[in-house]
Amino acid sequence: MKYLGLFVCLSCCSFVAFAEDIDGEIPQRESSGGLFLSGALESFNKIGFTNKQLLPTNSYGYMLGELSLGYRINKFEFMLGVAAAGITFDSTRGDRLAFNYVGFYPGYALSRIATPDNTSNVFVHNASVLYSDSNFDIKAGRFNYSEDWVDSYIEGVVAHVKINEDLRLKFLALSTTALVGYGWFINYSTAYSTYGLFNAELGYKKGFFDSSIFLYFAPREHITPGFNISLNFGDEDSISYKTEINVILPYHFDSINKIGNHFFADFKDARGLTTSILARQDINFFNKYNLAIAVYKNIGNANARLGLFGNPIGIDVWDNSTFSFSSLNASVAPDAFSFLFFSSASYKNLALYVEGLDIGFDIRYTNAPSANEYSFKLYLNWQILDKLSFGLIANYYTHITFSSAWDSLGKGLDNKRHVFDRSYLMATLAYRF
Repeated sequence: MKYLGLFVCLSCCSFVAFAEDIDGEIPQRESSGGLFLSGALESFNKIGFTNKQLLPTNSYGYMLGELSLGYRINKFEFMLGVAAAGITFDSTRGDRLAFNYVGFYPGYALSRIATPDNTSNVFVHNASVLYSDSNFDIKAGRFNYSEDWVDSYIEGVVAHVKINEDLRLKFLALSTTALVGYGWFINYSTAYSTYGLFNAELGYKKGFFDSSIFLYFAPREHITPGFNISLNFGDEDSISYKTEINVILPYHFDSINKIGNHFFADFKDARGLTTSILARQDINFFNKYNLAIAVYKNIGNANARLGLFGNPIGIDVWDNSTFSFSSLNASVAPDAFSFLFFSSASYKNLALYVEGLDIGFDIRYTNAPSANEYSFKLYLNWQILDKLSFGLIANYYTHITFSSAWDSLGKGLDNKRHVFDRSYLMATLAYRF
């Protein structure tokens, strides 16, 4: 009960962004030119229900602020912004593990070991130049980037080229990544992109058919071809259908083990050809209600480097405990198979102080050699006013391990079957201007 009281208190007294939708991007005021200012105050609070376990379910919260100054002139836009965050509570007490979510900083080029005593709590997250016209745009510097397989702040450059009405090109090159929002605040470093990441993509869209082929390349770590196919049928004003297949085939080089920065290294050797396959079917009713089912299958250690900070599955893959392999859940573990069900309803202008309301119920079942999981998630996103929003997630989540590799902190987990309650409440409330 003491955690529930703390949860309610912090949720009602904090400014936070939508729990389901936080991606770190600050909404910008529309302007034809000149200076503009944007920013946000947000807090994030996650309460785990069961702390007395061999690998406890941790709880933590933070307060975060962002402020960006922009300038538009002709076809150019310049942005400069600073973000800061601090931990408001940490259930791990003496272990002080909340720094893994807020402030973790091994140095820009991994020059030191990250600890609770050398965190980075303030940094420049926005520093970019954008040029854009009707057929071409290019953006360089530090900025938020959101695509299927990369969804974070990046330091790099991205360009889009519209060849004609049907064909499009995209090029991406990044040196480092950072995380701002949705439970995280981590400064730019090469921890998740040791020697950078490069991406080229060719897209084609005609009528109901939308597809792309792409290639990701991380020097000395992996080369990953893939494709995405999306079929859209029906009438959005009544009933419409969307079928999507997304496949990546990461080939991890032998040198990835020497570098040693990849994930699930103690679960399965990542070297060689691996595969991730996502198939999803959506049905939309009257542009308001949605039902979807999906399957996601890993063959080998396919998400060792790609698919963790950006993944088209449609779930949060980081909602495990920090005591259990850096908070990653089993959906991205080697050879995992997941069945997913999604449902949602979206309403606009229901009443005074209800400008928007999204509610939904999601189910996930995951089976992997190292762990099984099931999750029943209820969520609510409430747009109170134009600049004020509230989000809530209640997740009944069970994590069943069969491998000691999930015990990344050396708490004594063996290879026998162990059941852990990972259920939690997550609340967010944000003011954006």
